[in-house]
Amino acid sequence: MNPPIRVLYLNHVSQVSGAEKSLLELLTAVDRSRYEPILAISGAGPLSDLAAGAGLQVRWLPVKRLKRTRNPLRLLAYLLRLITAVRDLRRVIRRGGIRLVHCNSTTAQLFGGIAARLSGVPCVWHVRDLARIGRLEGMLTMCSCRILAISQAVGQTLTLDPRKVTVVHNGIDADAFAGGATAGRIRAELQLGPDAPLVAMVAQMVPWKGHGAFLDAMAGIVRELPAARALVVGADLFNDDPGYETALRDKCHELRLDDHVTFMGQRADVPDILADVDALVVPSTREPFGRVALEAMALGKPVVGFRSGGLPEVVEDGVTGLLVPLGDTDALAAAMARLLRDRELARRMGEAGARRVRAQFTAKQMAAKVEAVYAELLAGRARRGAS
Repeated sequence: MNPPIRVLYLNHVSQVSGAEKSLLELLTAVDRSRYEPILAISGAGPLSDLAAGAGLQVRWLPVKRLKRTRNPLRLLAYLLRLITAVRDLRRVIRRGGIRLVHCNSTTAQLFGGIAARLSGVPCVWHVRDLARIGRLEGMLTMCSCRILAISQAVGQTLTLDPRKVTVVHNGIDADAFAGGATAGRIRAELQLGPDAPLVAMVAQMVPWKGHGAFLDAMAGIVRELPAARALVVGADLFNDDPGYETALRDKCHELRLDDHVTFMGQRADVPDILADVDALVVPSTREPFGRVALEAMALGKPVVGFRSGGLPEVVEDGVTGLLVPLGDTDALAAAMARLLRDRELARRMGEAGARRVRAQFTAKQMAAKVEAVYAELLAGRARRGAS
């Protein structure tokens, strides 16, 4: 029996957001008899802890998150970091017997794509953002053998070589996620009864996630349902917008929502939170996929959000949740209020969502599609080597 093929997975941060959760789901579900995953990240942190707990090999590499800048000194520092990272990655690929490189982000592809190309091994670029990349897209595409897009919406933004793009929706282990939830604990923490109307938004604290729209919608809801409460869960993990949360808290005060909205910060007990809400709200303006929607669906909770980006590929409007036109906060409020008033409708949609996530968005399905891409790339490389 042949030994498993070594695949180097490259991630540019050691924090854990949705992209890292999906990466861990993939690494856990991949067939270890065929592939041996090795994770390379920038340093110790929550991601390395979770990876070690899952029995994964971890390597440290000088790969850091990049931010757009015109500062020449910062650009020079980025260039030096790129050169160092590519050099170190080539060493890991050569000495570690790596047969394929899988880059879990656009930044990771900037480093890993060059290193893989120079090392003569196939490279997979996993695109998890819904944003125009600009001038770098050409180089990133050239250095990738296949591009994995987490949704059709993301795939449609990658226009330079559509033949390389394969859509692979994120998947989760719904039973494991739901099994880790303790219902009733969050309501007890907040001193809320079981019948108090409760919704939540779980997202990074960045503007495109739509927190402002969520607060505007809540202002409309409390006029109809004075007992309604909302939870804002998440933080600015990467320090992208330091003043954003303060601005949101000020907005909350201006809308007289202080008694209705609780900012919970970054939490590790998201399953418990979702288990206790009546609905999850995803008001993102450019949501690439909406992994948290899968998590809510796993717990039998309906999802409300804007009909944009990749969310309509996850949430079936009118069946597993309610989607409204992008930016229409009145419609968002009406959809939220509808589910809070009609508990039977919310229950039916939640049950439909639980069935949908277990039928169409499993971690095993995601891993099988990714493994098929690996097999195709490695077989092509073997044919070229034999010719």
